[in-house]
Amino acid sequence: TRYNNERNHAQAQLLRAYEDVEVTVRARTSELIKASAEARRLAAIIDSSSDSICSSSLEGVMTSWNEAAERLYGYRYDEIVGQPASILMPKDRIPEANDLLERISIGERFAPVETVRLHKDGHLIHVSQMYSPIRDEAGTVVGVSVVSRDITQQKRIEEQARRLERERTEL
Repeated sequence: TRYNNERNHAQAQLLRAYEDVEVTVRARTSELIKASAEARRLAAIIDSSSDSICSSSLEGVMTSWNEAAERLYGYRYDEIVGQPASILMPKDRIPEANDLLERISIGERFAPVETVRLHKDGHLIHVSQMYSPIRDEAGTVVGVSVVSRDITQQKRIEEQARRLERERTEL
């Protein structure tokens, strides 16, 4: 009888443990489903943006790339991710980009930067870029997010206005 009591007690403990595990698994599954839905929602926001949104590691290796970046720079996701970000820069702009990367690695934030980047076909693109640090769960900067907007047409109009102003003052 003592054996049966111990056995029944052990079975009851096992059943409670099983029920606890089941409750935990259901709760975690629910959390994962919610997190997955949130991740899909955020990905949809990034993919539907008209601004180029990409990211790189602190070593300057491209880690993400949205559809607007494909349109702006001409590279498909599979062509650019894993490549050095310098592939998008004229040689004379690489030191500028390295300085920005260094500043972001210490968590600095700053106003948008107007600069020039390279399209896949080699033509120059005037862009306004906003750089933001990407942090891990511990708050350590692990990468950089870059939101870019094509301002090439704006720059052409500004140059045309300056040229017209010079011509007007020469008359």
